[in-house]
Amino acid sequence: MRNTKPVLLAACLAALVPAAPAAAASSVQPATGQPPGTGPYVAAGVGFITVRDSEITDSTVPGVTAVMSADRGLALDLALGYDLGRTRVEAELGYQKSDLDTLDFGIASFALSGDVSSLSLMCNGYYEFDTGGPASPFLTAGVGLTKVDVGDFSVPATGLPPVSDDDTVAAYQFGGGVAFQVNERMTLDLAYRYFATADLNFATTQAEYKVHRFTAGLRLAF
Repeated sequence: MRNTKPVLLAACLAALVPAAPAAAASSVQPATGQPPGTGPYVAAGVGFITVRDSEITDSTVPGVTAVMSADRGLALDLALGYDLGRTRVEAELGYQKSDLDTLDFGIASFALSGDVSSLSLMCNGYYEFDTGGPASPFLTAGVGLTKVDVGDFSVPATGLPPVSDDDTVAAYQFGGGVAFQVNERMTLDLAYRYFATADLNFATTQAEYKVHRFTAGLRLAF
């Protein structure tokens, strides 16, 4: 699945293009209940993730399943989108990283060294609810691709050298939050999203990657 991110980016941008004529038409005849601002925007966010425990299997050890845990980590987002009023569509580049913690086999648990990170390109949709005030709750969902990297993975107790690997797989996310209108051009977004991928395959090992993302961000219309 290499070199698929440019294709997905093109698909996201293609989805944004039809939004422009619709927004222009609504600006000529505003719909009741829609906010005053529609048009393109850029957004950036920062926050933290909590990584769900991942079940690990290895084809060289059939019938054995281990559970890997990771620490809380960093989340970063950068997006380009189009605001249609109560709905928005966007292309989002996301990054997240956390340190590995333990590998649990049930009868024994081992400390881990290394980290896991992901770089994703997502197509997202949003729906905001009109409250009549500056705060608007919203729901969001998105699909895309993500490259998950495991860096310098090792079990120090074994004395074996660290290994690194990566896999690029399909991803999805959904969640919600609250948008606070700061002024006509700027909006503060507080959001939660559940982010998950298809199963990851590293050589002989298969793993899961699922995280809870909590972010605060600014959205600037232009």
